[in-house]
Amino acid sequence: PSTHNHDDRYYTESEVNTKLANYKIKGDFAVTTGTIALTNGSGGATLTYPSGFNSSNCVIISIGVAFKLASAYNFGGVDEVQFNTTLGSSNISLTVFAPGMGPTATRNCKIVLMKI
Repeated sequence: PSTHNHDDRYYTESEVNTKLANYKIKGDFAVTTGTIALTNGSGGATLTYPSGFNSSNCVIISIGVAFKLASAYNFGGVDEVQFNTTLGSSNISLTVFAPGMGPTATRNCKIVLMKI
Protein backbone atom coordinates (compact mmCIF):
# COMPACT_ATOMS: atom_id res chain seq x y z
CA PRO A 1 0.00 0.00 0.00
CA SER A 2 1.03 3.56 -0.53
CA THR A 3 2.33 5.54 2.43
CA HIS A 4 0.39 8.47 3.78
CA ASN A 5 0.70 11.02 6.55
CA HIS A 6 -1.89 12.04 9.12
CA ASP A 7 -2.14 15.56 10.39
CA ASP A 8 -3.05 16.20 14.03
CA ARG A 9 -6.82 15.95 13.38
CA TYR A 10 -6.60 12.16 13.33
CA TYR A 11 -5.95 9.74 16.19
CA THR A 12 -4.72 6.17 16.24
CA GLU A 13 -6.85 3.52 17.92
CA SER A 14 -4.45 3.52 20.85
CA GLU A 15 -4.74 7.31 21.26
CA VAL A 16 -8.56 7.12 21.19
CA ASN A 17 -8.57 4.29 23.76
CA THR A 18 -6.31 6.34 26.04
CA LYS A 19 -8.52 9.43 25.74
CA LEU A 20 -11.71 7.42 26.44
CA ALA A 21 -10.29 5.41 29.35
CA ASN A 22 -11.47 7.93 31.95
CA TYR A 23 -14.87 8.76 30.46
CA LYS A 24 -18.14 7.17 31.53
CA ILE A 25 -20.28 5.88 28.69
CA LYS A 26 -24.02 6.31 28.31
CA GLY A 27 -24.82 2.81 29.59
CA ASP A 28 -23.16 3.61 32.91
CA PHE A 29 -26.03 5.91 33.97
CA ALA A 30 -29.68 5.12 34.63
CA VAL A 31 -32.77 6.69 36.19
CA THR A 32 -35.31 4.86 38.31
CA THR A 33 -38.65 6.42 39.24
CA GLY A 34 -41.27 6.00 41.93
CA THR A 35 -43.97 7.65 44.02
CA ILE A 36 -43.59 8.85 47.59
CA ALA A 37 -46.64 8.85 49.87
CA LEU A 38 -46.13 11.57 52.51
CA THR A 39 -48.07 11.74 55.77
CA ASN A 40 -47.45 14.78 57.96
CA GLY A 41 -44.34 15.55 55.92
CA SER A 42 -42.64 12.17 55.98
CA GLY A 43 -42.82 9.03 53.91
CA GLY A 44 -40.93 6.83 51.57
CA ALA A 45 -40.73 4.81 48.42
CA THR A 46 -39.18 1.57 47.27
CA LEU A 47 -37.66 1.75 43.79
CA THR A 48 -36.37 -1.05 41.59
CA TYR A 49 -32.90 -1.19 40.13
CA PRO A 50 -32.70 -0.59 36.39
CA SER A 51 -31.48 -3.55 34.35
CA GLY A 52 -27.76 -4.18 34.92
CA PHE A 53 -27.60 -2.13 38.14
CA ASN A 54 -27.35 -3.46 41.70
CA SER A 55 -26.16 -2.43 45.15
CA SER A 56 -22.58 -3.48 44.50
CA ASN A 57 -22.01 -1.81 41.12
CA CYS A 58 -23.55 1.67 41.39
CA VAL A 59 -23.88 4.85 43.44
CA ILE A 60 -26.62 7.46 43.68
CA ILE A 61 -25.54 10.70 42.06
CA SER A 62 -28.80 12.64 42.41
CA ILE A 63 -32.30 12.46 43.89
CA GLY A 64 -35.18 14.47 42.46
CA VAL A 65 -38.64 14.97 43.92
CA ALA A 66 -41.53 16.84 42.29
CA PHE A 67 -42.68 18.86 45.29
CA LYS A 68 -44.57 21.69 43.58
CA LEU A 69 -45.63 20.29 40.18
CA ALA A 70 -45.85 16.69 39.03
CA SER A 71 -43.35 17.26 36.22
CA ALA A 72 -40.99 19.80 37.84
CA TYR A 73 -38.32 17.85 39.73
CA ASN A 74 -36.11 19.52 42.30
CA PHE A 75 -32.67 17.92 42.44
CA GLY A 76 -31.05 20.29 44.91
CA GLY A 77 -33.29 20.21 47.96
CA VAL A 78 -36.18 22.42 48.96
CA ASP A 79 -36.23 24.33 52.23
CA GLU A 80 -35.68 21.79 55.04
CA VAL A 81 -36.29 18.61 53.02
CA GLN A 82 -34.12 15.66 54.00
CA PHE A 83 -33.51 12.44 52.05
CA ASN A 84 -32.24 9.09 53.28
CA THR A 85 -31.47 6.37 50.75
CA THR A 86 -30.35 2.77 51.06
CA LEU A 87 -29.06 0.64 48.21
CA GLY A 88 -30.47 -2.69 49.33
CA SER A 89 -29.78 -6.10 47.90
CA SER A 90 -33.00 -6.16 45.86
CA ASN A 91 -34.26 -2.54 45.75
CA ILE A 92 -33.56 1.10 46.63
CA SER A 93 -35.22 2.58 49.69
CA LEU A 94 -35.90 6.33 49.74
CA THR A 95 -37.17 8.07 52.88
CA VAL A 96 -38.17 11.73 52.79
CA PHE A 97 -38.80 14.20 55.59
CA ALA A 98 -40.46 17.32 54.23
CA PRO A 99 -41.85 19.64 56.90
CA GLY A 100 -44.93 21.48 55.74
CA MET A 101 -45.95 18.82 53.20
CA GLY A 102 -49.11 17.38 54.60
CA PRO A 103 -51.17 16.21 56.17
CA THR A 104 -51.00 13.89 53.16
CA ALA A 105 -49.40 14.23 49.75
CA THR A 106 -48.16 12.00 46.94
CA ARG A 107 -45.06 13.08 45.02
CA ASN A 108 -43.11 11.62 42.10
CA CYS A 109 -39.41 10.91 42.58
CA LYS A 110 -36.38 10.05 40.45
CA ILE A 111 -33.02 8.63 41.46
CA VAL A 112 -30.06 8.92 39.08
CA LEU A 113 -27.54 6.08 39.34
CA MET A 114 -24.02 5.71 38.00
CA LYS A 115 -22.09 2.45 37.69
CA ILE A 116 -18.75 2.30 39.47
